[in-house]
Amino acid sequence: MNTISPANSTLWWLYFLRCRNGLIYTGISPDPARRFLQHQHGRSQYTRRHRPLELIGAFPVGSQKEALREERLVKRMLHAEKLALASISRSQPSWTMFGDFKKTTLEHE
Repeated sequence: MNTISPANSTLWWLYFLRCRNGLIYTGISPDPARRFLQHQHGRSQYTRRHRPLELIGAFPVGSQKEALREERLVKRMLHAEKLALASISRSQPSWTMFGDFKKTTLEHE
């Protein structure tokens, strides 16, 4: 069983961002909260143009290889399916570790 901890860099996460244009961006990271802030500051080609408004879900996946496989599957899903999956993730105990990052708006816009 994986230990869920911000310091555990070997645990990768599949995360969901709701962007300003209403679309759901899916990505992977060992630290989704930090990656969310990077997205908000334009450090990704897609989210530079479609700034994320909030982190709406995240699942601990395991290794980077497993996370990449899950990400490919989720990116093929319909918008409603991604929203449902993000909603399920919010009911998991791991969701509480994201604290204030769950809904952070851009301050400079």
